[in-house]
Amino acid sequence: MNYSNKRDFILPLSLFAITVLTRIPFTSKYLYHWDSVQCSLALKQFDVTLHQPHPPGFFLYVMLGRVFNLFTHDANTAFISIGILFSGLAVVFTYYLGKELLNDKLGLVAAAIAITSPSLWFHGEIAFIYIVDAFFSAAVAFFCWKTYKGEYKYFWLSAVALGIAGGMRLYTIIFLF
Repeated sequence: MNYSNKRDFILPLSLFAITVLTRIPFTSKYLYHWDSVQCSLALKQFDVTLHQPHPPGFFLYVMLGRVFNLFTHDANTAFISIGILFSGLAVVFTYYLGKELLNDKLGLVAAAIAITSPSLWFHGEIAFIYIVDAFFSAAVAFFCWKTYKGEYKYFWLSAVALGIAGGMRLYTIIFLF
């Protein structure tokens, strides 16, 4: 494996690891917001009419929370784990987007800003869906840019990412359009 390929693998993995490791010590010990409570109630009974979660609901987010809850046995920890995971992924896609838009240096600067951004840091440590939005926004932007540059295989990835984003939080589709 040559240096370029190794770097292409190790750098994003390092950015992901740095993000995750900087989030873990500061995670919230309690459900942060009313929406967090509603999503945690939906882990047992998904019913939008009972506001578990509130309309229009976050179906895929809650279902992913159920998967994580199988391992954590705690709603807050399950949703925070999702937040930490998507924080790392958001930083990696921010790096890739910056790299594609200009060069490696811009990608690193964008990733450094994302890692240290108070808003991204905060939302990566609480049981709240906004960090998932950050990831999907960066991923869809990356895939759309690649499609725009002529790599049409990314069109389908952007469509899938946008569809999953909508299943996580319906408003994301509207905001990204």
